[in-house]
Amino acid sequence: MLTYMGPQYQHRRPDSPNDFIRGQALEVSQAWLDEHRKHFTKSGQDFLIVGDEGVHSDEDNDGVPDKSWNRKKVLGWLAGYDIVPNGYATKTTLLDLVGKVMNPEQVAEVQDLVSETQEEEQKEMN
Repeated sequence: MLTYMGPQYQHRRPDSPNDFIRGQALEVSQAWLDEHRKHFTKSGQDFLIVGDEGVHSDEDNDGVPDKSWNRKKVLGWLAGYDIVPNGYATKTTLLDLVGKVMNPEQVAEVQDLVSETQEEEQKEMN
């Protein structure tokens, strides 16, 4: 969701002859926002951006989470391995879990963590 909050009533859109109207929210896709982000982050531009996931990058281009990944993406990657941390976990904690998944010597620890998580989920459901 993108809303123009600037001092003028209208502001030119980068992709359309139509203008942004101050205070009117416009639903945009994440891909559209990523493509036109430079127009909304310049100093002096007054836009309210809600629901932005940010630009995803992978430092090593290997598909394994690293510090450049956001927390939500790391959680999604871990979920692909059926790993759901107990309660709230910081990005650093999640990246530690990724390291354990990728290190074969620590697979047993990760399996124990998964078992504990599943047991707690069963207790909560009962």
